[in-house]
Amino acid sequence: MNSHILKLPQKYTPLRKRIPIVLAAAALCLPAFSSAVAQTIPTSYSWTSTGPIIGAQSDATHSMIAVKDPSAVRYNGQWIVYASDVNSAGNYNMEYLHFADWSEASAATPYFLDDNPNLAGYHTAPQVFYFAPQNLWYLIFQSGQPQFSTNSDPTQPQNWTAPTNFFASMPASVSAWLDFWIICDSANCYLFFCGDNGNFYRSSTPIGNFPNGFSDPVIVYSESNQDNLFEADNVYTVEGTSMYLANIECIGGPDGHRFFRTLTASSLDGAWTPLGDTETFTTPFLGSANVTFEPSVSAWTYDFSSGGALIDGNDQTDPININNLQFLYQGDEPNNGAISYNLIPWQLGLATSNANAPTFLLSNSGNISLAAGATTGTTSTISVSPIGGFSGTVGLTCSVSSPTGASSPATCSLASPSVASGAGSDLLTVATTSTTTVGAYTIRVTGESGAITVITNVIVNVTAPLAPGFAVTNSGNITLIPGATSGNTSTVTVTPSGGFTGAVAMSCAISSSPSGAVDLPTCSLANSSVTISGTTAQTDTLTVSTTPASTVLNKPANPFWSTAGGAVLALAILFGIPARRRKCLSILGLLVFFSSIAAIGCGSSSGGSGAPQNPGTTAGSYSITVTGTPTSGTAETTVVTLTVN
Repeated sequence: MNSHILKLPQKYTPLRKRIPIVLAAAALCLPAFSSAVAQTIPTSYSWTSTGPIIGAQSDATHSMIAVKDPSAVRYNGQWIVYASDVNSAGNYNMEYLHFADWSEASAATPYFLDDNPNLAGYHTAPQVFYFAPQNLWYLIFQSGQPQFSTNSDPTQPQNWTAPTNFFASMPASVSAWLDFWIICDSANCYLFFCGDNGNFYRSSTPIGNFPNGFSDPVIVYSESNQDNLFEADNVYTVEGTSMYLANIECIGGPDGHRFFRTLTASSLDGAWTPLGDTETFTTPFLGSANVTFEPSVSAWTYDFSSGGALIDGNDQTDPININNLQFLYQGDEPNNGAISYNLIPWQLGLATSNANAPTFLLSNSGNISLAAGATTGTTSTISVSPIGGFSGTVGLTCSVSSPTGASSPATCSLASPSVASGAGSDLLTVATTSTTTVGAYTIRVTGESGAITVITNVIVNVTAPLAPGFAVTNSGNITLIPGATSGNTSTVTVTPSGGFTGAVAMSCAISSSPSGAVDLPTCSLANSSVTISGTTAQTDTLTVSTTPASTVLNKPANPFWSTAGGAVLALAILFGIPARRRKCLSILGLLVFFSSIAAIGCGSSSGGSGAPQNPGTTAGSYSITVTGTPTSGTAETTVVTLTVN
């Protein structure tokens, strides 16, 4: 691991030219541009920087002294930062942090990537980006070889895959390589890198082959003095132009301080040329000669080294807004006492271009994934946020970049053509058909106000179309008391998908009830069927009927006949017995007779009595299953829970 580091001429050996304080600045890349376009891109820069906002943090198993080489993208409302880190022994690996705002960066807790077994050992100088054609995240880094890992979610660093080499071995055309950077246009992906030797290299592969098949690297720019083109290269698409920009770290000044210079090109596979007054230590793109610090922040570093610009979005095109330029860099405190480069206590700072005019930020609520022909889940909210007092009207348009050879490609539309007063939102809608080619589409939403152009990309992943069918849903469960005639309905919706049309027969049934329940509820539907003739959902109304509670009175018994019968019986006993026994029983018969007569008197004064109440439908939980049955195909159901109190 260390043997590779020691081979590197300057970055990984004791510094002959290192200043006591080294600051790594985030590198920016601008493509070369024509003279007409060049007039829209500043040719000189000045910056205002924060103090250190991210520093080394240790835990029980990591004794860290430095954090450096950051790569930052925006994802799901968070800044996602991958960076190199260095332990007290001078060994390199990487870490991951996330936070919503840069003011929260210092409190972020790092995940050390060597805790992922796939990334133990020497891996450093990361670049993280979303590769839209594959709906996959990539982490590019150096491990001697340029390597990559992949992940479906950059916020889950434990899931990065085992590293894979871009090349079988170092190509013969390369004498040294480090600090690898990927950027793609619509046709190709390019791997740029430096060698600490004055050379700037490029390799390429068709975008459909990425990450495989990279060509032998070629030198696209060189300097005879290696310090004038050293390392930490980054390449960017400049929004609103047809240009690209590259930032490369250099060494200059009497003490060998780090700074960035800039090259530009009109195409990624074209020639690169210097940009204006950005080539030297005294007139850099970013360096101590053109950086001042925020009020109350001391000049904590004189070197601006490895890092990168904050791109708009997170995809493989690496776009930057030249009117809203920020640069995340590495630096170190003066007189830090480090005896070698590997032991410098690097920290990260954020520089903001002083040329930033009032502008606006364009963002989206997230990417879209849908089946071909789907009519739901097809939107993303586009938000416009003012920066620096911007208050103009922003015109919005959208365009679609489709997979090669796509048929019936996705289309896009915006609810409104503009957002007024520099702040607000719009709704992007994507339309597909059942014959739309499966794959990843890039929807580019462009906001324009005067000379300002800002872009946000929404990735649309189209999957195989759904078979013709429909879904049955309900508007909610029902709670009532027995006999209620209001609040006893639920709206049932039949939503088509996959081009389904035709009649759907509707029915309902009580599918479960409390044990021993009586007076069960009944259900009915307003319509026995609904007809789907297009993409519009149809509705039906489910009504539930229950039995109310009631009181039932017992009918009074006839007070005479209920007791007179006893008297008759007594007389029968008295006179129906032979004479010889009659005397013995006469007294008993008379007693029965008179008791019955008394009962008649008492009973005649009593009326009917109340019987126990009928409680109606038994209280408890019932399930009502509503079924939609097509003429041919599979029936669909939805369940409404009925609660009887």
